[in-house]
Amino acid sequence: MKALRQQVERVVRPVRASQRTKGRMREDLLEHLQLLYGKELARSGDPVRALAEATRQLGEPQSLTRDLQSSVSRIERWAMTPLVGTQWGRRRTDETVGTWIFRTVTAGSLASGAALALMTFIIAALRVRVNRMTPVWPFLLANPILMWVTLVSIFWCCELIRRQLEAETTAGKRFSRAVRITGLAIAAIAVAELAPILVIGMIWLTSPLPFVTTQEAAVVCLVWAGIMLVILPIQAHDWILRMRRYERWESLEWGDLAE
Repeated sequence: MKALRQQVERVVRPVRASQRTKGRMREDLLEHLQLLYGKELARSGDPVRALAEATRQLGEPQSLTRDLQSSVSRIERWAMTPLVGTQWGRRRTDETVGTWIFRTVTAGSLASGAALALMTFIIAALRVRVNRMTPVWPFLLANPILMWVTLVSIFWCCELIRRQLEAETTAGKRFSRAVRITGLAIAAIAVAELAPILVIGMIWLTSPLPFVTTQEAAVVCLVWAGIMLVILPIQAHDWILRMRRYERWESLEWGDLAE
């Protein structure tokens, strides 16, 4: 029932804790509130009155929030201190997945590219080598573009994998779904592999004396492939959990306590 989850989210959302802790809080409070609602509904037969009475018995939201916050350890509370700008990166209510990905990845790629360029310029200035940075600029300009393409592609592959996993399918179509999921995973790995290959190529072409040999470049790509084989399943799993959390809890608004 949406109205019950909205009441729970009103209590839990302000708590400063890890997502795992807040998820446990949500489920416990929802279970307790459902019990209260069920008893009141059986007694009065009026859903609106039952919701109001169950909410009253649950307690004042601000007081419950303080109680839950006090149960969180200081270390966890400190670790979950919100940083400047992190709220901007959260998915907004009713924002499509595509818009959210493009918005956050674009901002992140530009910020990372600017930070890398600034760091490179400072190092060159300290070593009095600013006049030798000409071969480096193509790499610095291409880096945020490569990062943008890579992250957008990987996140979209994760989203498509999530949709495949959550879509209802018959026993006869499970094999085709497994093939599609495998193809999406391979596509994500291929895109992730493209980034180091292009970076190595730019270093090779722009440097008077190549920084890496062909053998070294091959080793880097193989190592990167192994790393991505480990990272991508973790990323896909985290993406699925994040989307479920948004759809079930974080997208809820408190003003419209609808059924």
